[in-house]
Amino acid sequence: MTASLKFANSGAAVRRLLAAALLPAMLALLPPVASAAAAAVRFQLDGVIGLGAATRWDLAIVDPDTGRAFVALGDHVAVADTRSHALIGRIDGVDGAHGIAIDAQHKLGFIASGKANAIVTFELDSLKVLRTTPAGGQNPDVLLFLPGTGKLYSFNGKSRDMTVIDPLSGAVQARLALPGKPELAAGDADHIWVNLEDVHQLVQIDARANVVQRVSDLAGCEEPTGLDYDRAHGRLFSACANGMLVVTASADGRAIAQLPIGKGPDGLQYDGARGLLLVPNGGSGNLTVIQQDDADHYRVVQTLPTAAKARTIAYDAQSGTAWLPAPGASEFGLIAVVPAQP
Repeated sequence: MTASLKFANSGAAVRRLLAAALLPAMLALLPPVASAAAAAVRFQLDGVIGLGAATRWDLAIVDPDTGRAFVALGDHVAVADTRSHALIGRIDGVDGAHGIAIDAQHKLGFIASGKANAIVTFELDSLKVLRTTPAGGQNPDVLLFLPGTGKLYSFNGKSRDMTVIDPLSGAVQARLALPGKPELAAGDADHIWVNLEDVHQLVQIDARANVVQRVSDLAGCEEPTGLDYDRAHGRLFSACANGMLVVTASADGRAIAQLPIGKGPDGLQYDGARGLLLVPNGGSGNLTVIQQDDADHYRVVQTLPTAAKARTIAYDAQSGTAWLPAPGASEFGLIAVVPAQP
């Protein structure tokens, strides 16, 4: 009996030694979700830039070269320096400001003037308005500038179409009818994708031939607005008014995943370097932070209270800072949301 016990104890010791020796190799084989969970970025509020009085607002954008934020505020666009947290100017002469786009190479900015059915072009450095030209469609809303094609695209809500515009002259070069009301768009040198808000669909457009290539139903999504594109993994992200985020394969329109977000989003930002999705929810007054573990797996890692009606977003990928336009008690504000310090 004694000899048997000694043998058993010796075997247990051997097993412990083997386990200790194999543990590093076993940990290395674990799926990336385990390490991603520990590395998930969390965010916190970091002040507000006052933008003055405004009764209406829509989209915003950050110029990565200068750190300037441009915010559509009804009859003008407010310009803030996000590095000094100060309001530095405004662009007037806009009737119903909606989308804003930037052509960094030519130092030009563009504003969709929805009520005037026009595009306002301005100098990025001086903020001087250069011209106001027809958008080629009714109620231009979202603007998209693609360096890969060198073109400006206007997505026109009332006429349910897309116009292709020469950014240097303002001339409309093409017009494409769409099967629904367009919202936010994303793309590269080859393709453009746009959410259709009223029919819950995602359209793929040939960016060179300017023709519709595919229409995909967004199952489980009502009124898709915010859209962004992960080129490395071939994934598209649509934010839906009913509190869902839908992930779609760009290659064939397959549904990949659905995640819960807040109500009433009107924007979305994807950060590929950090593997993050940020969705501002105006109806819920919060920001949903989603971790991308790989091309097909996503997790909600934070729901950050922000402000009521903070539904659109501008993003500075260099600093990882999100900027959320929101109405305040006395003036309009631009809320800074930054990665939390460990």
